[in-house]
Amino acid sequence: MKTPHIAVALCALLPAAAAAQTSRDSVNLQVTFTGAREMLLQDANKQSVWPEARSLSNKLPEFSYRLLPKRMNVAPTYEPVGPTRLKVDPPAPMLYGGWIDAGMGTLFTPYLDAGYASRRSRKGMWGVQTTHRSTQFGFADVDSIDTRFATTELETWGRAFRGNHVFDAEAEAGRDAVAYYGLAGIRASGDALAVPASDRTIYFRSGAAAGWHYTPQDSAALRPEARLSYRMLSAADAVRTHTWHGTLGASARMNGHDAALLGEVAIDRRSFADTAEARREQALLSLRPSLARVTKTWSATAGLGIFIDARGDQVFHVYPHLEARVPLFRGRLTPYAKWGGEVDQNRLEALLRDVPFADPTLDLRSTYRTVDAAGGLQGGFAGSVRYEVEAGWVREVNHMYLRNDTLSGAGERLGAFYDTLSVRRVGGNVAWKPALPLELRAGATLYRYGTSGQLHAWNLPDLAVTAEVRYRWKEVLGVAVEGRVETGRYGLSAVAVPEGVLDVSDAAGGYVVDLGRVADVSLHFDYAVTGRLSASLDFNNVLASRYRTFAAYPVQGFQAFLGATYTF
Repeated sequence: MKTPHIAVALCALLPAAAAAQTSRDSVNLQVTFTGAREMLLQDANKQSVWPEARSLSNKLPEFSYRLLPKRMNVAPTYEPVGPTRLKVDPPAPMLYGGWIDAGMGTLFTPYLDAGYASRRSRKGMWGVQTTHRSTQFGFADVDSIDTRFATTELETWGRAFRGNHVFDAEAEAGRDAVAYYGLAGIRASGDALAVPASDRTIYFRSGAAAGWHYTPQDSAALRPEARLSYRMLSAADAVRTHTWHGTLGASARMNGHDAALLGEVAIDRRSFADTAEARREQALLSLRPSLARVTKTWSATAGLGIFIDARGDQVFHVYPHLEARVPLFRGRLTPYAKWGGEVDQNRLEALLRDVPFADPTLDLRSTYRTVDAAGGLQGGFAGSVRYEVEAGWVREVNHMYLRNDTLSGAGERLGAFYDTLSVRRVGGNVAWKPALPLELRAGATLYRYGTSGQLHAWNLPDLAVTAEVRYRWKEVLGVAVEGRVETGRYGLSAVAVPEGVLDVSDAAGGYVVDLGRVADVSLHFDYAVTGRLSASLDFNNVLASRYRTFAAYPVQGFQAFLGATYTF
């Protein structure tokens, strides 16, 4: 009976033993399957359709708003305002009304420039100024002769504002001393036509002018203007000149055009005390209508110059005045062209400013500039470079030539004769102003002349070159260098002069003089000591060139100036 019980116990313990064995080690477990087993593999299911991009709508949504009308009643309130003090800023501290500029140069050359101007106000302003310049030595080889030049002038002016009306007035008086040293070399050599050592002329001049113009607030309104002046010039009580000059005109803007009309009258009368001729008169009347228009792409001016030279060789003249400009590439390139003409009234006082050696009794006529044409290009690039290239043609009838003459003296004074002259020129200039406190300028012009029976275009250059360099360091020290070169100048003299060659084949006849090459260089230094006081040092004609302005008239040599300026 024990055997069956033991078997049953063993059968019961077998699963427990197997479970224990499994928990201990499952790697060595062996499983036996009884029967046939069939293994099956299934095919992969793939999509046969390619993906397609979905179209997205880019249409913006539209919104609509509806305003709800609502009325608001606002009742303004008014309150009286009493007197109120306005805050007015004081004048800028660097704007001074007065100044004194004085100095002394070698060859005994003092100079003075002083004046005072009132501060501008709503009612007007005024000012006064005096100048003096003189020099005594360095002209001739023998400086013992009296070669003192002097210019002294006093000028006062004023301006008044009355609404839209502006009134101007000015007056001046001056004295000029001129020495005729041109034949000093001939005097030293014992020539019979020598000029005395004390041969000088003293000129006294005075004048006054008054003007008025109207400046309306409306730019399309009429803007009239008027001016009248009188000047008197006397030369040692031998020659006296009276000049009246008046202008009357108006301008307005009409349909985008600027229209102007200007009338002018100039009367010049000279009287002589030592000659049989009582007086000489010049009278010029002119009328200048013009019409101009300026747009973004072009600008043009068209007008006429109508002249009546009552005492001249030709009485009636009409010249067109045309000009056109076309800016391209935002102003970097601007081609232009102009054509015109003019009648220039040669007056004694205006001539003496440039030619002090002119004889006050010389024959004066009007010059007729029948053609004055020019064309060229101008513009800039790189923001700091400006340039201009121009070609021109001028034709003058009664062009004034000057030469040493014997009308009143031994040939030391300059007389005038007239002939037709045409001038063709081509040249240009360029200016560069970089970000540095530096500025450079240079220019050159080539001239070709067509004379009527003259051997040369007297006193005129064939080539003119200029150059200038300016630099300022920290608004304290300034340096400037200027140079000028001219070649191909010839002068004419009716009397024998040093280095003069007699040539009678010329229509004018006389001695031909090579005036020499102009090579003039000057240096300028200025130093700001304070905001009111500054000092300057100048060197003129550094190369000490002895070129001549006219036949037998050499310029001064090297000069040095030391001066100071004070403002108050």
